[in-house]
Amino acid sequence: MNKTLSHVFKTEEEARKLIEQAKEKAASILKETDAEIQRRAIEKHTEARELIHREIEIARKEAAAVQREVLRKAEREKANFLNGKEELVGSLTDKIVEIITTPEYLKYIKKV
Repeated sequence: MNKTLSHVFKTEEEARKLIEQAKEKAASILKETDAEIQRRAIEKHTEARELIHREIEIARKEAAAVQREVLRKAEREKANFLNGKEELVGSLTDKIVEIITTPEYLKYIKKV
């Protein structure tokens, strides 16, 4: 009976040691896993930030290109609008100057 009890106690002690080793191993695995998760999170955050910066730079370049094209188009339209209208603009300018510089009494005499 002593031999059986001794064997049971010995088996229990071995089981406790195995359980303790399993707990230590599980804790170690959890610690390693947490560290790996943290490392990957930092890595993915860095990758995302770099991607965002690249996309922002692409968007800025595209916006600048669109802005340049819009300005070129506006310049062309302005040139086309005024093209051939120099005489009309000059004539209108002369009329405006005449209206501004002519005294009121002379304007009345011209109408009569």
